[in-house]
Amino acid sequence: MNRSVLFPLAFCLIGATAAPTPLITGSVRDQSGAPIVGALVSVRGGAGTVRTEADGTFALSGEGDRVQIRCRYCRPTVARVAADGTVVAIVRRYTALAQNGPSSDDIAALPYAHIESDLALTPFVQLEDSRTAIPGPQLSDRGSQRGGGLVLDAGIPDYDVISNVSPFLTIPQRYIQDATAAPASDAYRYGDLADGGTFALDAASESRDAVATGGSDGAIRAGISNAISSVAAGLSRNQVERRERIDGSLLVPVRDGTLGLQATASDGRTTPYETDEIYASYAAAHASYERTRAFTLRVDAYGDRGTYEAASQGLPLRTEWSDAGAAVTVRSNAAVAPFATFGVRSSTGYYDAERFGIARFGASLGQAQMSGGVRASGSWYDVVAAFGAYDASYTGGVYGLEFPQSAQMTAPLLRVRVSPDDRWSLTASTSGGFLLPTLLTRYSVEAPYDVVYVDRDVTHEATVEYTDGARVRFALTGLQRYVKGDDNGRVGGAGASVAWQVAPDVSLRAAVLRSSPSFRSHQGLRFGVPPVPATTGSLWLTYDLTNALRVDAIWRQDLIDYLPDAHLDGSVSAPLGRDLRWFVGSERRLGVRYTDVGLRFAER
Repeated sequence: MNRSVLFPLAFCLIGATAAPTPLITGSVRDQSGAPIVGALVSVRGGAGTVRTEADGTFALSGEGDRVQIRCRYCRPTVARVAADGTVVAIVRRYTALAQNGPSSDDIAALPYAHIESDLALTPFVQLEDSRTAIPGPQLSDRGSQRGGGLVLDAGIPDYDVISNVSPFLTIPQRYIQDATAAPASDAYRYGDLADGGTFALDAASESRDAVATGGSDGAIRAGISNAISSVAAGLSRNQVERRERIDGSLLVPVRDGTLGLQATASDGRTTPYETDEIYASYAAAHASYERTRAFTLRVDAYGDRGTYEAASQGLPLRTEWSDAGAAVTVRSNAAVAPFATFGVRSSTGYYDAERFGIARFGASLGQAQMSGGVRASGSWYDVVAAFGAYDASYTGGVYGLEFPQSAQMTAPLLRVRVSPDDRWSLTASTSGGFLLPTLLTRYSVEAPYDVVYVDRDVTHEATVEYTDGARVRFALTGLQRYVKGDDNGRVGGAGASVAWQVAPDVSLRAAVLRSSPSFRSHQGLRFGVPPVPATTGSLWLTYDLTNALRVDAIWRQDLIDYLPDAHLDGSVSAPLGRDLRWFVGSERRLGVRYTDVGLRFAER
């Protein structure tokens, strides 16, 4: 070939390969500002499709003036492409379907002053309250645990080792911003109480927020946060309770990782009857360090202190306890990810109820944890195999006598989730867990048992779920637990739930649970009514015009001393400005109707 032809041809080829490919970039978020992961984005009329990343961003080869966006539980959306090739898309996501329990927006809008009432709208979470001041409200997953599950507050396992009085007694009304529930099969992670489910509370604010209510209840809360720090404070009062709390947190970069510091302090007084009252306080601090590379390293250290003074029928009792604990967790970030945790916890306290004929005692409980396992996940499966080994050592006694004992427990887990297609999924697990006797149960008699009666259980559970990916999600669940220890017997649980986006602005959520405990117990003092078979459930209708009028109507049946408590509650809210809303809510608690009005400010 002639060289005079080769040079112009090569020049043209170079120019062709150097021409830039048109690119459209952007971000997809929902109506609350949260990024949407895995949304399908395509050029309108084009052939190429990409998925959004973990932060909601995407980069799409092609050109056009609009893109189409589709995602699970979202309204299909068409967004305009700016002149510079960028897209900022806000998509309406149906949170009634996307989340298993109430979202943070739901918690802000619902009529419930107490966070345990919000959490009990999570399908298959049972709320059991008491008409006496002690033990107070308790939550459990599928009614599986007598005395309730484990509460994580400020990242700390918050439970009273003396007598297991409710951890919700010092939390002010409308104070917690977000809360989530984990199943009973996660007991290997935390051990004691966790086989009744784990309930994590988050008090952090959204940039700046404030709430003020009046009517049957009076509550004030204010908070401010940024990427580094947050602080919040609040108080609430009504005719039977008074509560105050303050929280602070700090997150700073340290040695290729982040150091987190959290602190909380609260107290409360509850007088459900004139002759029955309790004054409780709680304070805690939590430090954590986390570094992520090929694997994640996390170190946690915490300490807390709780007290309560109570009077029943004019007779006083007093208790105080404190905890100190630490844990180290290592977790791989690969598709097949091994993990391990090593931890210790030391609890001490005393109990003084001599006017009730119970000898005053002081005792301590030391716990050690070694747990680990592996998680493997893919497009259609998720498998977790884990094993927790725990040691518990009791030291203490009455009348100056020591009764040291120890016990060793295990908490194995095999959980498999399979999704053969985008519509059906099955989650099944076999797990073990345990419930340690409280110090009150252990030392409320003059001569404690020679053995420690730990409630050890084996639980089999399964949940099948169907969804059309757009408007409907339906689930059936079943649980069978066999218990041996201080309690001997079984617990059965069966339930169904449905979430239906009836129309773009109307959702209906419903759930029902039948729990069937059957126990024989050893001698030992416990607060509360022994569990009996019971049915709980809810029917929750929401009309929500995004950033406009919202109406919630809820029929629900919870338990009070294991007796059914059915009631109808509701709320209405609407904007007064960009970040300011008014609301009216009405609920029935312990047989009394409470109606509140208020203002809520939340900077987005």
